[in-house]
Amino acid sequence: MRAIRLPPHLHLLTLGAPLFLTGAGEQIKFRTRKHFALLIRLAVEAGRRFTRDYLMDLLWGDAPAHLARHSLAQALSVLKEKVGREHLLIQRATVALVEGAVDADVAHLDVCDLQIRGAFLDGFDVPAAAGFGRTSGGRS
Repeated sequence: MRAIRLPPHLHLLTLGAPLFLTGAGEQIKFRTRKHFALLIRLAVEAGRRFTRDYLMDLLWGDAPAHLARHSLAQALSVLKEKVGREHLLIQRATVALVEGAVDADVAHLDVCDLQIRGAFLDGFDVPAAAGFGRTSGGRS
């Protein structure tokens, strides 16, 4: 029996100021930019497993390790609430977003009618997370 693949129920727009939307087009907001930044990092390469150490360094690099670990755990709790627990693959050393759970606009760059609203993550700064602009590393 084949699994039925449902269309994503959430949409991430990153070409321009980032927006996270429900299937009905309603905006989903985050209390902190770091929580949103974590979702963006996972969604841009959905299915890829990132090490917890990489994610902690990316977003909480200036914090002591025990505080960074706690902050990552809190952020993952928020993501479970926003995208659904079943869409996150959380293991002891790695974290991933299930491929297809969130429809990220950057995954459609080869489509001619893609609406580009601006530069990638235009105006989206994450205070105290200088490493957020990096896109390499962290693979398990």
